Amino acid sequence: MKRLLTLLLLLAGLAGPGVQAQLNQVKIVSLTVKSQLPAKIDDWGNTSGALLMVAQRVPGTQVRELKLVIQIKSNGNTICGNASTNGIPVGDLTTRTFSTAELTGMSGNCRELKDGNYSFCAQFFNIDKVAVSQEVCREFRVESPRAADYSRPTNIFPVDKAILRPGDARVINFKWSPVVPPPPNRDIIYRLRVWQLMQGQNSTQAMRSNPPIVEKEVNAQQQAVVNDLYTGPCKPPYICDFIWTVQATNREGKPYGENNGMSEPTIFKVGNNIDIQIDSLLVGCCEKGKQNIFIRVKNNLLNNVSITAIKYEINGAGPSITLTPLTPALPVTISGNGTQDFTSSINCIDNLSSLKFLVDAEDVADPDNKETEVGTYTLKCRCSACDSVKIQVPDQADIIADANGNLILNTNIAISPKPVKSIRGELVYFEYKPDSDDCMLCNKDSKTFGNFISAQFNNQPAGLPWPHTTEWNSANTNGQVITGMPLQFTISMPPTVKCCAAVVKWCIRYVVTFSDCTVCNKLVCYTHTKKCDCK
Repeated sequence: MKRLLTLLLLLAGLAGPGVQAQLNQVKIVSLTVKSQLPAKIDDWGNTSGALLMVAQRVPGTQVRELKLVIQIKSNGNTICGNASTNGIPVGDLTTRTFSTAELTGMSGNCRELKDGNYSFCAQFFNIDKVAVSQEVCREFRVESPRAADYSRPTNIFPVDKAILRPGDARVINFKWSPVVPPPPNRDIIYRLRVWQLMQGQNSTQAMRSNPPIVEKEVNAQQQAVVNDLYTGPCKPPYICDFIWTVQATNREGKPYGENNGMSEPTIFKVGNNIDIQIDSLLVGCCEKGKQNIFIRVKNNLLNNVSITAIKYEINGAGPSITLTPLTPALPVTISGNGTQDFTSSINCIDNLSSLKFLVDAEDVADPDNKETEVGTYTLKCRCSACDSVKIQVPDQADIIADANGNLILNTNIAISPKPVKSIRGELVYFEYKPDSDDCMLCNKDSKTFGNFISAQFNNQPAGLPWPHTTEWNSANTNGQVITGMPLQFTISMPPTVKCCAAVVKWCIRYVVTFSDCTVCNKLVCYTHTKKCDCK
């Protein structure tokens, strides 16, 4: 029995330093927990200084797949949290500070606590679920506020659904009513938060998903000045709609009043007291060198607005061009809830697919109050850019076979009336039909035949970027009108046995890019009868 006891003590002595070494691989340098916290864990994120932890991996140690276990305990019993089996991975830790949001996010199934005393505990484990740090705990208390004791604050300015002009929104003095009755010793903190809405969001979604763009605390005051909330036009995905609340707490984070001490949210908008829209828009197709334009602008508010400029952009890009002549001439005043029709015409534009219109307006009573309405019209006209172009390639050509049985096509091309930037030949169709299937050898892989082997333009070799494509650029054409230049293509044929005839059909699309970037094409198909060669 003594031998067994001695052996156990010896093993414990050997194991002890190793376990201790593992526990010291990561050090929790500090863990700060506020002495009093709300019952709902999600509300800890709204409590200043609720949680903060700093952890450090001891230099010279290696820990595989470090995981953090967070638990909330009461009287030594675990109330909620995770365990070593489902710890939260924290990556390759050197020195790291964990915020309230991170620590509560790692607390697993913790949702809400009853009033009482608790411990917030943290410990690190490795991939083998072995502790690599000491467990560190801090005490705190949950004490639900008595809502009936205090009335929460009420938002006063900006009022709900207010529209602030851009100049007034650069400095906003937010105001709210005080908590009643006044807390003893003026122990009250008001926390102002402002969120900006994004496209497609309502106020609830913005408060839940977006970070506040303003967070400001004031001590026992019912107002807070915010500078530069609005600095210019709102750019997508953000819109110029905002929502704000104020929360009242004591210095320990205990809220005053119902709804965790938060006021009812209030929405306001930064914008002009102008609301125009392009009610109707029509752009005609090219006729006799002109395209007619019709625009109807509607004023959606009661105040009079002045239309000061109408511009357009070709295909939605490039510089804005003033639309002129315009009937009636600008500026034009549109009365409240009224409409105004404008007509104009522009010279026909080649390759025009759409026109984007920009209508500038200003408040007659306040010229600094401006708005630009944008509308786009997509044309549904037949493309006529190639109507005057002639691409001439004869469908009858000189076709011969080379020593390997591949076909050589000799032809010519003429292009007018514009200078050519580049020409591309595309082998878009190929068919090889022998007299008998017995003529074909074992290689029937279509990828190995029906391709361009070589090509020449004006007796100069051309590039072959793809097996079915050959291309010449302006260096070959010299940017000239092509009145007639020779072309030569060598097209690969499938291997066959001797004494086999066949009919070969293929089509080449000639794609021409002109110096003005117009692109036109012509498709030419060829047929060649390959005669039996029994020599």
